[in-house]
Amino acid sequence: MRNRLLTALLSATALAMALTGCSDFDEMQTLKLQLQAERLLADGESEQAEAILAELIARYPDSRRGAAARQQLKTVQMRRIWQESQAFGRLVESYLQVFGGYQTLYGRYPTSLAELDNSDYFFDSEYLQQLTGAAYQVYLWLPDDHHSFEAWFFADDQDQGYRISAAAPEKRRFDRDRTLADLQEAFRVVDRKGNLLVVRPK
Repeated sequence: MRNRLLTALLSATALAMALTGCSDFDEMQTLKLQLQAERLLADGESEQAEAILAELIARYPDSRRGAAARQQLKTVQMRRIWQESQAFGRLVESYLQVFGGYQTLYGRYPTSLAELDNSDYFFDSEYLQQLTGAAYQVYLWLPDDHHSFEAWFFADDQDQGYRISAAAPEKRRFDRDRTLADLQEAFRVVDRKGNLLVVRPK
């Protein structure tokens, strides 16, 4: 009887120690992940930091640091989205001004780069090519009806891109890889100036 009681007591003690050790271990692990995320943020590696914070939340959702990481992740994501938007902002705005100005002057949109170049308009395809530069890639659709244009803006170092059109000039964010695959499936390139690609539906 005494042996059974002793065995039960030892088992209960071992279980309590294991649980305490697990709690201490979790606390150490959450601290390690949090410090790793903060180092990545300090180095400007926001996407890697987001992945670490997401791992912390997934593995330790009810921990004290898990709750803090949830709020930090939201803040980091919002900041990254804002920074990406700012990076594209000047280029998108310049394209809107070029095609908006053409439409104001001629009452229609061009249907090709050649039409843009052969007009008396002060902006041409060379200007668009310089705007786009080496850091970005732009897919431009100029429909035959002269009533619209649509442009998709990509950057190699960004997971998101932006889309504008005559009907919806406010830039709309999209997933880079998925949208690029959709564009390549639905459109074909008919003209090119550097990283500016003019496309038409297949």
